[in-house]
Amino acid sequence: LDDLSDVLATTKAARKGELTPSGEEQRDVAVVMKDLIIHPIQIAEAVERGADGVLLMANVVGQQLEELMNAATIMGTEAIVEVHTPNECQHALELGASIIMVNNWDRADGS
Repeated sequence: LDDLSDVLATTKAARKGELTPSGEEQRDVAVVMKDLIIHPIQIAEAVERGADGVLLMANVVGQQLEELMNAATIMGTEAIVEVHTPNECQHALELGASIIMVNNWDRADGS
C-alpha cells in the first residue's frame, strides 16, 4: 500500500486543477487499488489511503465476491469486478456489479 500512497500524492495536484508541466489543465483522476483483495480489511485500508475504487477478481474471490462488493459499497468506494469468462460476468452482474473489467488473458495457459 505504500505505492498507493505515492500514487495519491502524485495525483493530488490533478484533483486541485493545477497545470501539467506542458501547461494543460489537469483532469480529475480516479485511483484504483489493484491488488489480490480477499478480505474486507484490505478494502478498508485502500479507502483509508484515499483510493476511489478497488479491483475484485471474480476468479480469485469466488463466493466472497458479493461480500467484498458489499463491503466496498458500505465503505464508500467503487468495486471494479474483473472477469475472464461470460459466466463470471453474468454472476457479477447478478450480484449487482456496476463496473466490469473484462480480461481476456487466460491464467491457465498464459495466453
